[in-house]
Amino acid sequence: MIIDNEDFKCVETKYPHIAKQIMLLWGSFEMNIFFDNILEDTRKGTRLGFPSKDSECLYRLREKHYKLFSNLLNIKKENLTHSENSSI
Repeated sequence: MIIDNEDFKCVETKYPHIAKQIMLLWGSFEMNIFFDNILEDTRKGTRLGFPSKDSECLYRLREKHYKLFSNLLNIKKENLTHSENSSI
C-alpha cells in the first residue's frame, strides 16, 4: 500500500494536503496529471519548488506510479487517438 511507502511518509509529514491527494488519486490517470502539476513549473519561473529531499520523494513516487500503472498512459493515448480519428 502507498501509505507504507517511505517516500509517501516523507511527503505526508510535511505536506499532508499533497499526501491526501496522492491517496485519493493513486492508481488513476489523474495521478499522473497531479504529479506533473506539482513537480513542473507552470508559473513561468515564479514557483519556488520543493526542498531537494522532498522533491526527490515526490519524483520517486511519480516514478513508482508510472511503473505500476503504465497501462493508464497507454489507455489514455488510445482514447485520445480514437477521439481524434472519430472527428475526421
